[in-house]
Amino acid sequence: MDGKITKRGNKHVRSALVQSAQVCVKFPSPLRAFFQRLYQKKGRNKSIIAVASKLTRIIWHMLTNGEDYRYENKALTRIKMLKLNSLAGVVSKRAKRITDKGNGAKAEREYRARVRRSGKR
Repeated sequence: MDGKITKRGNKHVRSALVQSAQVCVKFPSPLRAFFQRLYQKKGRNKSIIAVASKLTRIIWHMLTNGEDYRYENKALTRIKMLKLNSLAGVVSKRAKRITDKGNGAKAEREYRARVRRSGKR
């Protein structure tokens, strides 16, 4: 990431993005791989801010293009939507047990391979 860390924008949104980034780097995902790569060079705080910045760009692209998150855990998303609909009073089928652990680890491996191929270190 090039450029300085700025304090532009709403402080509550920035805070939420930084907290989200801190959670994102705890679980297998391309964002964690990105964090770990930067962590070696920049340290924890700057790396977390870089992940929050990348997360902002991902969210913007998803909203602009009307896309879902590429690396989502579809089973977990389905369970959360069923619970949300239940809270909203929408009658739906009972949520099934989650058997799919998601593709976070696979996505992280793919990201690492792509970075290795591109020569970025």
